[in-house]
Amino acid sequence: MSFNKKVDKCVETVCKYIGLPTPTSFYKKFLLGVSGGNPEVVAPKDVKMEYFQIEEVFLVASGDMVENFLRKAGKNDSFTYSHEIRSYTAGERIEKRRQISAREYIELLEQSKCPAKKTLKKVR
Repeated sequence: MSFNKKVDKCVETVCKYIGLPTPTSFYKKFLLGVSGGNPEVVAPKDVKMEYFQIEEVFLVASGDMVENFLRKAGKNDSFTYSHEIRSYTAGERIEKRRQISAREYIELLEQSKCPAKKTLKKVR
């Protein structure tokens, strides 16, 4: 039995034991590092590659253990927008995420005219 099948079996056993639904499939994602700032990656022809642009704007948070940010993700001038607030209480992470419109995204950006606002741009 391969290592991956053993891990899958262990996850299945633990899920059944604690009463959670058993996952039917697992997905693997790979992050490829590039040097020199060039995002082009040479890969075999049978490997499907897509590039997505992600822009996260971190807004001013209401407390020390709160993260408040907007996310714009997509490609070819077609994007989705979301607003997410993460808080941490008693060592537990609580996320509130909601899909928003492009208009609402722009309005929230304009409302937050704060110098503490940080923008993170990613290519995946």
